[in-house]
Amino acid sequence: MRKSIMKSILLLSMVALLYGCEEKYTSLPPETQSGANTFGCLVNGKLFVNENPTSRDYAAYLPKGNVLVIEIQANGPESVTLHDSIVETGTSHPLRFAFFEHKTYENAYGFSTENSGEIYLTRFDTINKVVSGTFSFRAGKSELVSWRGKYTGDTVVNVTQGRFDLKLNYIH
Repeated sequence: MRKSIMKSILLLSMVALLYGCEEKYTSLPPETQSGANTFGCLVNGKLFVNENPTSRDYAAYLPKGNVLVIEIQANGPESVTLHDSIVETGTSHPLRFAFFEHKTYENAYGFSTENSGEIYLTRFDTINKVVSGTFSFRAGKSELVSWRGKYTGDTVVNVTQGRFDLKLNYIH
């Protein structure tokens, strides 16, 4: 009887654990405009998706300088940062600044670009605090990052099919 109860408890625990696990993305999130807090792109063809937003992820708008800043951590040690100064919907234009970084204790490297790539805002709503859109950029190895050891990886990253639907965390 005791073994039967233990087996039942173990089975129920495993089922609860399986249902409690968040679904992992196997493709880019859908393009939405509801503030769903989704972000995804392909970095050199590799899926980069923000599956579990954290306090380090943010979308901010600074009206004084008309600057939109988005910074997202995903895929472990990788992050994407976007800065834009043409904050209007329905217009595709060059992205003011973009940065891709991979940082661990052993390695740190980054790729940046200015006034390159492209961004298109589909929604920018400061009342409901939602920003949505698409982006892409090609960035070269950045000198802004302190290098540890020899770097033998790519000298350019291609970020394609980018999309975001985020809550604005900060408007100031």
